[in-house]
Amino acid sequence: MFIKEVLIRKIPEAVDKKALAVFYNRCLADCANLCFQGTFCPADIQRNKYGQPYIAVESHQQIHLSLSHSGEYLAAMACSMPCGVDIERVKERPYLEMWQEIRHRIEPKEPSNLADFYQYWTRKEAAWKVFACQAPATMKDLPVVCDRSLAYKGVILKNLEGPIGYALSIAHL
Repeated sequence: MFIKEVLIRKIPEAVDKKALAVFYNRCLADCANLCFQGTFCPADIQRNKYGQPYIAVESHQQIHLSLSHSGEYLAAMACSMPCGVDIERVKERPYLEMWQEIRHRIEPKEPSNLADFYQYWTRKEAAWKVFACQAPATMKDLPVVCDRSLAYKGVILKNLEGPIGYALSIAHL
C-alpha cells in the first residue's frame, strides 16, 4: 500500500531480528523508489549519528527516511527534507493521564476520546523524529497543533488514514 509519502506493509510473522532488520531496510528502499523513482536497495541505506536512516544521492544531498512499526504494521516515509512517521495501534490505555504527561500548553486540555489521543501521540512522535529525537528535550515542549504558525520550528504535520484500528501521522520541515 502506498499513501502519499508513506508506504505501509504488514510485518512478517515469526522472523528473527536480523531478518526483520532486512525487511525494514527493504521497506525504506521501496518507499524511496516509489517517491523518487529510484533504483535503491537496502544496502543504500545509511544511518546518521542519531540512527536516522537516509540515502545519499548526490554530493551533500540525501533522501531522508523514517520508519515506525506497531502491532502488525510498519510505515516507511521518504522525503527530500527531514521527516518523521509514526503509526500506533489503538488500544485501551489510561490516555487522559498519559496526555497530561505529554501535553503542550497550547494543546487542548484533554483529547476528546481515545482515537483523538492517538492522533496527537502519533503527531508528537512523527514531529520528534524530524529533529532526530534530540529537540525539544521532552514531548511536553513539542506542540503538535496543525497550525504551522504555532508548530515547533515550522514543522508540517499531517494525519493520514492508516489501517483500521491504527493512527498514522507524518511530519516534515
